[in-house]
Amino acid sequence: SMAFLITLQRLGSSRSMPWMFAAGALLALASLTRFAGVFLGIAVLAQMWTQFRQARVSSAAPWYRAIAPEIGVAMMGAIPWLLWKMRCSQAIASGDAPTGAYDRASHYLERFSNIDPYALFSTIETTLFSLRRAVETRVDSAILSGIIVVLLMGLLVFGMVRQFRTHGVQPADWYVLAMLALLLGDLVKPERYFLPIAPFLIGYIILGLRDLSTMLYRERSLLLVKGAIVMWAAWLILLDGYLLFVGNSDSSRGGFSMLASPHIESYYRGRDLDLYHAIGLADAQAPAGEEIGSVGFHGKYVMAFAGRGYANFPEEEFVGVSYMVVRDGSELSSQIDLKPWQIVEKLDSHTVYKRGTN
Repeated sequence: SMAFLITLQRLGSSRSMPWMFAAGALLALASLTRFAGVFLGIAVLAQMWTQFRQARVSSAAPWYRAIAPEIGVAMMGAIPWLLWKMRCSQAIASGDAPTGAYDRASHYLERFSNIDPYALFSTIETTLFSLRRAVETRVDSAILSGIIVVLLMGLLVFGMVRQFRTHGVQPADWYVLAMLALLLGDLVKPERYFLPIAPFLIGYIILGLRDLSTMLYRERSLLLVKGAIVMWAAWLILLDGYLLFVGNSDSSRGGFSMLASPHIESYYRGRDLDLYHAIGLADAQAPAGEEIGSVGFHGKYVMAFAGRGYANFPEEEFVGVSYMVVRDGSELSSQIDLKPWQIVEKLDSHTVYKRGTN
């Protein structure tokens, strides 16, 4: 994504075929790597509009020639992605592949139904700083957490405004704004989409911090900005060390380093360790090659822990499944009919069932 944006910027000043092909190839690669790469097309449209306006003002060349390189980039990026989508649709229609969540229109209606700017900035703060999360593990104060998020929100927006006033809204900025608009309406695991726009968010924050410190402390502004960046880096290193050798903030994992957690049972903790043991019990008794049912958790953990296929309730029927693992207290655990099942083992938070007479 970053290589594409740099190449697209170079194409804006050097209108040559090699830069057009390079930008188009990078756009195709980014789009096929992850769906978020498609939104890089916003930057292409923004640069196309800029070139169109310049051509109309200067009258040096017909407008369609002025935007031809951007059209070429868009086509090179879009055609491979559309061909791949057609191939996926054919595989689903022929029954060679299951219908994924992204192929259902209701999936988007369900996800883009809650606009919450505070939640978006809260996630940005967690991704870039994790100060609020660290505070919440020590102090139960929603007000303090809110102050941290609001301060970051103000600094980020201030930096964006200063950037746009100084340099205008560049094609890369339009891409960042489009991604933020997408995440504003889709708060399902948005952290994964922050990586390609994180350099820009960090840049806006540092720019806002620099200009704000210049207004308040003119002589010491540069020193304050450098000090803030050093403290930020030190804080992140400290958090990384804690994650590697102590564990995560909700205590569901031990240290991520194998020096701290040499075995899987020293890595998983609490409910997740209970799930590991429950799946192990079901795996030890279920017939070879048979699927294990999962209720209240995603069956991918069955595949990870036992190497078996799985059936998720309620998405799939438990046909041919003789053992299932149920997460106690989950909403789904109260919906499944337990009459034909008998308890094999009841752990702290999970129960192993066998098909039979209770």
